[in-house]
Amino acid sequence: MDTGATDPKTLEEPAEFVRGIIKRSLAVTVAAAVLLGLIGGWHWGRGLGLGGLASVVNFWLMAGFLPRTLNPSRGKAEVLSLLSILVRFSVMAAAMGVALIFPQRFSIALTIVGLFMVQITLISGRVLGFGPSRPTHGGN
Repeated sequence: MDTGATDPKTLEEPAEFVRGIIKRSLAVTVAAAVLLGLIGGWHWGRGLGLGGLASVVNFWLMAGFLPRTLNPSRGKAEVLSLLSILVRFSVMAAAMGVALIFPQRFSIALTIVGLFMVQITLISGRVLGFGPSRPTHGGN
């Protein structure tokens, strides 16, 4: 049974999906950070921006590691999964560390909210009907 796994178009679809999510998440982060900066103070906007950037980097790393962890070699997959978690958690911890060290420059609460910016973008896009959707294979 051919699943299309070697079809170049099929292989490009996940990369396009990831790029779309990253672009949309960055756009939402920048727009919200500027709005928050204007209405609440720039430490709010910087906090959301810092967390949002960490969220996007985390998503990008996860998307990059995932295909490599689906390797038939169980040992290699386990090592890569652990490495992925350590690197991605380090990115999030670094963002929180910066906010905690410089609370006058970065809102800690909005940095935490920003860490979920990719998830917020995915869910809001799905609810509002403008998010990227995965193509359905085999259906009309």
